[in-house]
Amino acid sequence: MTQPLFWDSYWESIPIPNRVDPGSNHVLRSMDRLLVRHLPRGAGLRFLEVGCAPGRWLLYFSERFGYTALGCDTSRTGLRLTRKNLELCGGRPGAVFESSTESIAFAAESLDVVASFGLIEHFGDPWKAIGEQVRLVKPGGYLVLSMPNYGGLNGLLYRLFDPAVLGWHNRETMTRGFLEEVGRRWSLETLVAAPIGGWTPADYSFRRPRGLAPALGLVRRLLARVRQPLVGLDHLNSAWFSGYWMAIYRRPGG
Repeated sequence: MTQPLFWDSYWESIPIPNRVDPGSNHVLRSMDRLLVRHLPRGAGLRFLEVGCAPGRWLLYFSERFGYTALGCDTSRTGLRLTRKNLELCGGRPGAVFESSTESIAFAAESLDVVASFGLIEHFGDPWKAIGEQVRLVKPGGYLVLSMPNYGGLNGLLYRLFDPAVLGWHNRETMTRGFLEEVGRRWSLETLVAAPIGGWTPADYSFRRPRGLAPALGLVRRLLARVRQPLVGLDHLNSAWFSGYWMAIYRRPGG
C-alpha cells in the first residue's frame, strides 16, 4: 500500500537523535511493560527488526535486553537515517542492511526474536511478509508485531479529519481476530494479542476542515498533555479507542 519512495520522503522528515523513551509516552510505556514481561534477556540472543528505520527500537533492544540487534529496511534513506541515529545515540547494535520484507537473507530458524513495529499494516496482503518473519524465528523464539489502531472511534476521527491516512493502512490487520489468526496459521503460542496504550489523543491528526485544523490541533496537544501522566489509563483498553495493537508469539520447541 506504500512504496519505497513514500518512505524515503517520510524518513527525511524524522528528527534525530531518536530513542524509545517509555517515560515520555504512554504507548511506549505500555509496549515496554509487555515486552519486559514476555521476552527473555541475554547478551547471546539475536534480534532482528524488519523495517528498522530510524533505529530507535534497535537501540532499545540492545540496551534494555542486551540483544545483538540487527535491522533491515527497504528504504535507503531510512537506512542512512538509522546509521546516523545510532551514531548520535552512541548505540552499538549489529548490522543494518537493505532488504525486501518478503525475502530476508537469514537462514530459517536462526534468530531468537524477530519484530516489526508499524510495518505489516502497510501491505494489502500482509501474509507473505509475516510468514517471512515467522520463518526466521528459532524454536523457542519470539515474534513481535505492533501497529496503530484505526478502528472504532479512531477510524471515525480519521475519516472525518484526515482520511488520506487510512489509504496507507490495511485496517484488516488491526483486529484481535487477525492477530490470533497469525498464531493459528503458523502454530505459534499467542502470548499477547490485544489493544494497548489506552486512549491516545496524541496520535490524532486534523487536516480538515482547514479553518478548524489549528484549533483542533491545539485541543489535541492539550488532551495529550493531560493524558500522558495518567498511568492508570494505560490499562483501560478497547478496540474502540486504544491507540495501538500488539501481539507477542512464541514458537514452540527449543
